[in-house]
Amino acid sequence: MKTVLAAMTVVAAALVVSAAALARPAAAHGGATVAVTPVSAAPGDTVQIDLKGYSPTTLVSITLEGVTGSLPLTTVTTDANGDAMTTAVIPAGATAGSYSVRAAGGDDDSRTDFRINAAAAASSAAGSAMAAPAGGGGLNYKQPTAQWVGIAVVAVVVALFGFALVLRREPKHT
Repeated sequence: MKTVLAAMTVVAAALVVSAAALARPAAAHGGATVAVTPVSAAPGDTVQIDLKGYSPTTLVSITLEGVTGSLPLTTVTTDANGDAMTTAVIPAGATAGSYSVRAAGGDDDSRTDFRINAAAAASSAAGSAMAAPAGGGGLNYKQPTAQWVGIAVVAVVVALFGFALVLRREPKHT
């Protein structure tokens, strides 16, 4: 019994260490971020792009990346603090679906999720307002983020403790 509990502890510790390794920030310096407002738009719509934590006075290329390739959106130079704000128009040829907005410049590289809506859905204010929550909350289903790794670690630890309780339970004698 002690051997089983020791083995389960080692497995749980290995999972926690693995989760910490997978939860590294995507940015090269750990601080560069890109944010797009709104988090979804239709072709032809203008979006605001905010950069924070990049190297000072660096030219940053901003692209829209999807399964079929990359579309250039704009370029911007960061200020002395490494921040910048600009706008971009979603290309008319972009098809509806899930994308990443990538901002890369110097040693910094950051991405954020973005959704292109069908052009017809964006023509009504109510339709575009309902397309995505403000602030873009939710989990990223495309990569092992800290959120998903954390959920997996908790699930495994709970399963291991349940298994330990079942093994520890003594059979009842009548």
